[in-house]
Amino acid sequence: SLTAATQPVLARSSERGIIHIEINSAPLRNAKGEIVAGIEAVRDITEHKRAEEALRASEIELQRFVAEAPVGLGILDENWRAISANKALCELTGYEEHEIVGSTYALYTHPDDLAANILLTDELFRGVRSEYTCEKRYIRKSGDIIWVSVKATRIELSSHAGPLLLAAVQDITERKLAMEEREHLSRDLHDNTLQALYAVGMQL
Repeated sequence: SLTAATQPVLARSSERGIIHIEINSAPLRNAKGEIVAGIEAVRDITEHKRAEEALRASEIELQRFVAEAPVGLGILDENWRAISANKALCELTGYEEHEIVGSTYALYTHPDDLAANILLTDELFRGVRSEYTCEKRYIRKSGDIIWVSVKATRIELSSHAGPLLLAAVQDITERKLAMEEREHLSRDLHDNTLQALYAVGMQL
């Protein structure tokens, strides 16, 4: 070879069977610059290859989990733009996957809840926190407003440079409405009790 080169190849070991090796070759030149010989260095990279394969397998498993999860799942890159959105998240927001991917969560987050969410996301990507949980409102594509609980976790994938955010989203609208109804009844009971006590006091 006229130039240095690195080549991964498979080899057979009498003790370990098939292994991965890396051959680094380079020409040896004399004082005139003429090639007089070649130099080769062999390095066993079997464990490195196995680690790479394990990472690829885990990332494939993560992608399958995101796609099939019963709760809304999305992955944001360091620019806060979605690189993945599963079917459940699309159903929650009313947007198609191609509309969500490439966009930030400002697309469907209620404007009044956006500032607090931005602060949490900024802290996560800066490494101040590794996860956060928040409750906020979504404005669906239809215009309907729903309440959701978001659990965000910082993750890293070998196939992507930079940190990522994995968000799990669950619809809590019914629970929120029930809580608001209980609070409303509690206020009414409180007000009615005060009025009754006031009336008794006036009679006394």
